[in-house]
Amino acid sequence: MRLILIDNGSGYIWGDTADIGGKILPLSGTDEECALAAARALDENLNEYERVYSFRRSAPRDTGMGYHVYRADAGGSEQVRVIDDGQDQELIEAVERDCEFVGYVEIRRGGGYEVEHYGADGSPDTNPETAGPFNTIEEARDWIKRRLGGRGFGTWSPPSENFPGEVEGWHESAEEGCGGWMIRERA
Repeated sequence: MRLILIDNGSGYIWGDTADIGGKILPLSGTDEECALAAARALDENLNEYERVYSFRRSAPRDTGMGYHVYRADAGGSEQVRVIDDGQDQELIEAVERDCEFVGYVEIRRGGGYEVEHYGADGSPDTNPETAGPFNTIEEARDWIKRRLGGRGFGTWSPPSENFPGEVEGWHESAEEGCGGWMIRERA
């Protein structure tokens, strides 16, 4: 799938998955998954991090931060050439006219969730391992599950007053004094 991203604020083409940082970004999955992956890859290529992304099928009526996403290979053939000038008005019009509108990726700064490991005494590790940001709590849970490599022991728990900001935790054992992972909302 080849996607082209038009910035909502400027109206210019900011990305083409046929050339993100000089590389083709291979995409597979649903329209939503591909649009979110393309927006994240484009922003990372532009050194923009700590953003939270959400997808919707319709375009916004404002100039908030985000990308209009178009599919350039609709119908099995390329509808426009690889983008080399994102400010070329004729090319922008061709994308909007000839490519299939997939949806809109809305972008917010910060927010989302992060994961942090804590020690057996309940305190953060001396050299804590953190991960994130994650857009949803499900993404944070999935990261923990992958990190654990499928180990079946341990338990999920509700927020604890011992960990300010914790939304949920995974503890290595149901017993007191075990280490684990906490999921918390980002500021």
